[in-house]
Amino acid sequence: MRLMGDCSAQVTAAEGGAASGVQRYSAFGEVRSRGGEMPTVYQYTGQLSQMEEVGLYHYGARWFDPAGAHFTQADTLIPGVGNPLSWDRYAYVNYSPLVYVDPTGHKACSSDGDSFDTCTDPLGITSQEFAQNFNITFEGAWEESKQWSVLVAAAMVGARFGTVLGMDAARAFIRVYALNDGKQFTFGWGSCSECKGSGGYTYNSTTIRFESLWTWHPDNRIPNVIHELGHAFNNLFWTSLSTGGRARLPEALFSDSQKSISNFPDRDSTDPNYGYGGPFGFWQQSKETTPSEEFADNFIGWTFNYWERNEAGNMRANWMNTFMPVFVNMAASW
Repeated sequence: MRLMGDCSAQVTAAEGGAASGVQRYSAFGEVRSRGGEMPTVYQYTGQLSQMEEVGLYHYGARWFDPAGAHFTQADTLIPGVGNPLSWDRYAYVNYSPLVYVDPTGHKACSSDGDSFDTCTDPLGITSQEFAQNFNITFEGAWEESKQWSVLVAAAMVGARFGTVLGMDAARAFIRVYALNDGKQFTFGWGSCSECKGSGGYTYNSTTIRFESLWTWHPDNRIPNVIHELGHAFNNLFWTSLSTGGRARLPEALFSDSQKSISNFPDRDSTDPNYGYGGPFGFWQQSKETTPSEEFADNFIGWTFNYWERNEAGNMRANWMNTFMPVFVNMAASW
């Protein structure tokens, strides 16, 4: 395989060394031209080609779609925790196919075929090591796959905080949730009366407990955890009101906006998604109309930076994009 400008070429040789076939690819693996015989099914970057059958390459861990320039399944591992691009779990080689390859479907790497080779280095991080990077502790009988859902969610939230604070995901997560001097963010597993039979409950800014975590639809686990992290973030901002009593500042301001701004979306409206990126299950983890639950689902949209593509979605996005940098900087300064 040799790079040629914005594309790559694969050459097969007949006995004696003469070229018997040449196949040229776009940067992301679409076939641009073909000549002669191509007797091997291992083609673009040496991966198993199923292009004629299903239009995909098989990378061992998952399938890659060259037409869409992305994997068709989310990565089950997150190498490169400090790189925000690593949190796009469908991305192929950090969108840099002229620089990197992915030999396994799990890792963007590069090699000069000699002394420089990051492709053979071990991926090598356990869930325990990952958790330590974020000052996260698990209590109870957690399955490792569910632990990874928590850790991916925490890293995505940390990466979003990091875009505001200009630091990596782990440091931003620790700074915002005030996990200093060895303080831990605790995720518990087991029965809890507050969980009401399913899901999770957030007790304060650093303690969340799950009784279940989307057993019938695992793709919803990560936003479920992000929703609870939104509650934890909200709990950082307890404040006294001039009218007496106390409230959490993010949900209080959000509630004021819903009451004072004409057409501001809420779950009492007729819009089926209410401005969120989609219906209940992924983009909405609650059906309640309280400001606290709406803010926690806003937190999902803000983390992914994805909303319903209409006026209601724009209003939610604008509110979060206006106020969240203020809240994040406030939390990081304490």
